[in-house]
Amino acid sequence: MKVPAVKDIGRYAGNYSPFAFHKKLVAVAQKVGQKLVYCVLLLYYLLLEGNISTKDKTLIIGTLGYFIFPFDLMPDALVGMGHADDLGAILILLNSMRGAITPDISEKAQKKTEDLLGFFDETMLKTPIRFKHGFLLASQ
Repeated sequence: MKVPAVKDIGRYAGNYSPFAFHKKLVAVAQKVGQKLVYCVLLLYYLLLEGNISTKDKTLIIGTLGYFIFPFDLMPDALVGMGHADDLGAILILLNSMRGAITPDISEKAQKKTEDLLGFFDETMLKTPIRFKHGFLLASQ
């Protein structure tokens, strides 16, 4: 799986808007699973409420734009694989910003994930995302 380089993620910023983000998230929430939904929401709330630099906000907007864009490296319509590249880009960025994620941001992401999916399994937070032969294994 190849994700876009940090220097290239900005080109997707034009795809981001709060409306497009919420529309995409609601449309794919059940299909992509709890872990991706939660990770995307962590970035979203970090963008809105985090004490982060303008550069980090730009990276989040680009990454969320990449998540919204349907025809990226792996088109989202590919069943079982379509969001693997999105998840890769999201996890790389989250890892670099993990120190900025406050308990309040995490709690908001958990609550919104539960609102969208009807549940939130906290054990998911302790299990890593795993890939097998290029396919994202179910994270629910």
